[in-house]
Amino acid sequence: MATFRRSLVPVLCVLSTLTLWAQPRPMTFLDMQLMNQQGAPTPSPDGKWMLYTVSFPDWKEARRQTDLFLVSTSEGLTSTKQMTFTTEKNETAPAWARDGRAFFFLSNREAPTTAATQTQLYRMRPDGGEAQRLTDAKDGVSDFVVSRDGRWIYYRAGRAETRQLFRISTDKPTVFGAVGLQPDGAAEQLTRQPAGI
Repeated sequence: MATFRRSLVPVLCVLSTLTLWAQPRPMTFLDMQLMNQQGAPTPSPDGKWMLYTVSFPDWKEARRQTDLFLVSTSEGLTSTKQMTFTTEKNETAPAWARDGRAFFFLSNREAPTTAATQTQLYRMRPDGGEAQRLTDAKDGVSDFVVSRDGRWIYYRAGRAETRQLFRISTDKPTVFGAVGLQPDGAAEQLTRQPAGI
């Protein structure tokens, strides 16, 4: 019996060491920085689809790049489809059209190198295709919302200290039947205040 106990001690030591190694370690700051991060979950009006963003880290360049993804709420992960593919630019703030036949988002994909963070408003179909630019705001669009009736997109544009409120109609026809970049590059300006709205 004593021999059995002596031979069991090394086995128990090895097992306890393996158990300690198998336990997860606490997450570190660097772990978080190296993870892809999901955000902005946006369900379609009928609840069948979910748009969301995925932010990819580039630790060496100290930046993140964000694209849009679409997933079926009934089929789950296997139905995931990447909607945008801009390796150096960002797509953010997805919002559905009220009829669910398109979605809108902000992107700096056409921003000049001198204003790399400047974003414009874009539209895209959930079945894919090329994104269509809707605004031509000189200092970029900061945020937007689709009206309850789906006929208008309201957005803020301009420099941070003097941003004003604008709107564009979703009724103007384009290649695939919705609002497009207005020929004169101007939307309807709703406010004209000395301070930002």
